Amino acid sequence: MRYELQNDLIQLDSYINKLKERIKNQETALNAKDISKLSVDNYSMIISAINLDFETSELPFNKRNNIGITSLSHNDRLSLKITECYNSDVVRLKLGINYLFNELVQQENFYAYEQNKIDVIHISSNRKFPILYNQTEEALDKEFKTNTIDFIQSIRGRNMMLHNFEGQKYSSPLLSRFKQKISTLLKAVYDELKIYEPNIKPLPAFPLEVE
Repeated sequence: MRYELQNDLIQLDSYINKLKERIKNQETALNAKDISKLSVDNYSMIISAINLDFETSELPFNKRNNIGITSLSHNDRLSLKITECYNSDVVRLKLGINYLFNELVQQENFYAYEQNKIDVIHISSNRKFPILYNQTEEALDKEFKTNTIDFIQSIRGRNMMLHNFEGQKYSSPLLSRFKQKISTLLKAVYDELKIYEPNIKPLPAFPLEVE
């Protein structure tokens, strides 16, 4: 279980750092005084959702439960911490992340199938198939810019952008709190293992506490 918790922390650090950077950049773009001066990349960032489909390493815990092991450690207090983490904290995290992932899917479906103004596909695919376009890159970028500005400043667009932004701000502390829980649990598991194996390999040097 120690190594599964370590892998979770590594993934969490990556997700949290990317999310914080995205929130910072998106907030800067949304606070721009003149939307027409933003770059094409900024428009794409503003209207797109982030994928936070984070999955915890629950397999070892579930295997123990499936074969009827109720005591996960000789230390009853540690066993209780492990059970609470996977039966409570992981459940809350999955509910929050699943909600945001469903929002991502809905937005992607909207841009791909429900509207006919913003061509997000030609940007993500880097225009690999010229036969699909009867315009120059310059014309496509200009059209994308005009249509995206109109959408962002529409009622529906404004509601989607704000909903997306607030969802990201909500998920950031959610991930950070879970990271803190995993950090504390990993340290407790390591300390317990060290009792029975004094020469155990030390924990990695990555930060275990929330900044």
